[in-house]
Amino acid sequence: DGSVYPGADEFCDGADDNCDGSVDEDAIDATTWYPDFDGDGYGNTGYGERSCEPIPGYLEDSSDCNDLDDAVYPGSTEYCNGEDDDCDGTVDEPDAVDASTWYLDADGDGYGDPESTAPGCTAPDGYVESPTDCDDSDAEISPDASEICEDGIDNDCDGTAIGCRLSGTETAADADVIVTGSATSDYFGSYTNYAGDLDADGYDDVVVGAYGNDTTASSAGAAYVFYGDPSYAGSYTCTLGAVLTGAAASDYAGYSVAGAGDVNADGYDDLIVGAYGVDTGGTTAGAVYLFYGGSTRLSGTASVTTADAAFDGEASSSYLGYGLNPAGDVDADGYDDMILSAYYTSSGTGTVFLVYGDATSLSGTVSLTDSPRWTGGSTYDYLGHRYGTGSGDFDGDGYSDLAMGAYGYDDSTSTLGAVYVVLGSGTRYTGSAAASTADTLITGTSASGDTAFGYSVAGGGDMNGDGYDELLVGGYYYDSPVYDAGGGFVYLGASGGWAEALYGSDADFVITGVSSSDYMGRDVGSAGDLDGDGLSDAVFGASSTDDPASSAGSASVVFGTVALSGTLTYEDADFTVTGASSSDYVGYGIGNGGDLDGDGYSDLLLGQYGTTSSTGAAVLFYGSGW
Repeated sequence: DGSVYPGADEFCDGADDNCDGSVDEDAIDATTWYPDFDGDGYGNTGYGERSCEPIPGYLEDSSDCNDLDDAVYPGSTEYCNGEDDDCDGTVDEPDAVDASTWYLDADGDGYGDPESTAPGCTAPDGYVESPTDCDDSDAEISPDASEICEDGIDNDCDGTAIGCRLSGTETAADADVIVTGSATSDYFGSYTNYAGDLDADGYDDVVVGAYGNDTTASSAGAAYVFYGDPSYAGSYTCTLGAVLTGAAASDYAGYSVAGAGDVNADGYDDLIVGAYGVDTGGTTAGAVYLFYGGSTRLSGTASVTTADAAFDGEASSSYLGYGLNPAGDVDADGYDDMILSAYYTSSGTGTVFLVYGDATSLSGTVSLTDSPRWTGGSTYDYLGHRYGTGSGDFDGDGYSDLAMGAYGYDDSTSTLGAVYVVLGSGTRYTGSAAASTADTLITGTSASGDTAFGYSVAGGGDMNGDGYDELLVGGYYYDSPVYDAGGGFVYLGASGGWAEALYGSDADFVITGVSSSDYMGRDVGSAGDLDGDGLSDAVFGASSTDDPASSAGSASVVFGTVALSGTLTYEDADFTVTGASSSDYVGYGIGNGGDLDGDGYSDLLLGQYGTTSSTGAAVLFYGSGW
């Protein structure tokens, strides 16, 4: 074989081509084999051995960039670990499976645009971890920014431009406006209310009752009228406003006070004052006084007997004026109507009168004989108790509807309390009817025993923006979460009204006290639209909460929302005002919504009648929001 001789090239052919005594050694066509130390199927890139035959543990492949780690090889999954896991020559490239998503921070405020992203194991230049910037073109807008009131911009990127509305917990001493009573045991602030715009100047006015006032005689009582003004700030005495005093001892004028709406449709809202101790119609038959609004303001001190109209109770111990409220326009005739209560008629059975508005007939002494009325079902039902009436258009038909509480209402086992709802109509009500003829009866739940459901009642306005007003009900003996914690209940309005029978457990939303004898639900009311978001807000009083002091009391605001539902305690409310001292009793005397300073936001009006040895005070927090 002429190809075999000493010094010839050795080939992998099974012959000793170079006659050195060995076969296939150092063959020029031998294969280079690479060790696979980690057994991952890929050979070491840095070391190989040539051989005509396969070498155990060696491979022809030389693409493993780390032959001591069986997780590193070509095609392996790339991770952010400082290794070239897939042996492509790049470490921790952006397509690593655990790479982060980074967000462009164009304005350099440390927060990125959620719509401008880049992947990577580390942040690319100009990108950040947080995707929470709601305007990446303005460094002044970010989650770290402070909300600027009423600029219409979501400055702090919390999803809403409402950043300045009332929130957290404050004491009554922190109020924007504080008005104090004149003497101990006046009980100034036991009833507070907005009176509407009595002089049509664009600012809502306030009326505060002080039923223990002795200006005329012992406990003759008084009502104080304060005209709206944007300049109110700080502390004032009650002499700031006009004073309407009771006529005789123990008349208790100012025990209830309210704006009546525009009863005579003259463009000025009107005022009603209750004095349940008046004896004109019989011993403590009671009375209600109507003062018409006008361009000439009430001023100085005057007797309630100077009113434009007076309504006397019909029987001794009926206590007309113990409670009263505006009724809205029940028959939609253009004149606002009034609810007057005589809760102790017939040994506490109770009577609620509806007085229809009129251009001319409500003047002088007005008999209630022709006024429609509803009576409770049994003695001690207490239909129409002090805070126990309200109104609103619950079924959205354009007629105002009535709600009447009877917190003493009994079922077969316990004093549950009840609320009767009477729907408004273009046909006027007449005569006397049992409250049981109402369109809807809502009773407390037997699971909570003597709930005192209906002790307080109010129209809540439209809290969820569906076009129907809500009904607010307080039951201060409600036993959840603990005995007598008390509760506030919200029933969402509905087309056609509610079913004939509902229960406390049917409420769409419930707010409760926290501790025994907090008495949540002593008073409830619409706060109007405190934050200007177009939804009504509600306030719920818990008169005996003990933080920061025994029976300091509290009032909690729940802001309207399209998703109003569920249960919470007052500690979780959107805003809570507590008394500052023992026995302040914040939570009684909640004023329905009004705008004192005319800025378009309703302002929160509360009473604390127990402060300073029952001198009492009324406090106001200005609303704000958008």
